[in-house]
Amino acid sequence: MWSLSRAPSSGDSDYESIAVFATNITTKFLQQAQRTGAPAESDEQ
Repeated sequence: MWSLSRAPSSGDSDYESIAVFATNITTKFLQQAQRTGAPAESDEQ
């Protein structure tokens, strides 16, 4: 995945909310891609 380096001033809550945000965006993108019949990155699911 990505190698994210934490800024010294940011706390765990900031880092976690960014991770959750990225996960939600990725999930929505994959679901919409499946709905529209676009080829997915992986066929495992």
